[in-house]
Amino acid sequence: MENEKQDLSLLYTPLILEHSKNPRNNIVLDSADISCSAVNPFCGDEISIQIQTERDKISSVGIESTGCFLNIASSSIVSQAILGLSVPDINEFIKQYRLMIQRQSGNSNDIVILKYLEDDIKKSLDEISKVRDFPIRIKCTLLVTMALQDIKMN
Repeated sequence: MENEKQDLSLLYTPLILEHSKNPRNNIVLDSADISCSAVNPFCGDEISIQIQTERDKISSVGIESTGCFLNIASSSIVSQAILGLSVPDINEFIKQYRLMIQRQSGNSNDIVILKYLEDDIKKSLDEISKVRDFPIRIKCTLLVTMALQDIKMN
């Protein structure tokens, strides 16, 4: 039991806990160009995302995320990472993010589409990718991509 607690502490790092307690972009955008949402029926985690675009690039993101710390933290991190991407780039981002989360190794530098990210966002992505060592929790960090894969213009 002691080892399990110690192992979980590798996942719930101070940075992940900070994102879950103070999620970035935790607002509702009144005039969103794109809205999407997803629910994990097994655990009840939910996410709703609103996106505003300007010149075909994501200019603002609003997220409402409820459930476990990992769902909230990953939603926060991803909301920062997709700012500035084009809507068509979202599919490539989803693919690369999922590979990073599900692989045995790799980090934010493997998400080629995000090569110009600020270091703090890359660090956050690297922290959330530690979930790969806890397979039962991977779905928590992928719920945000389930929502984004169904983006539709309003």
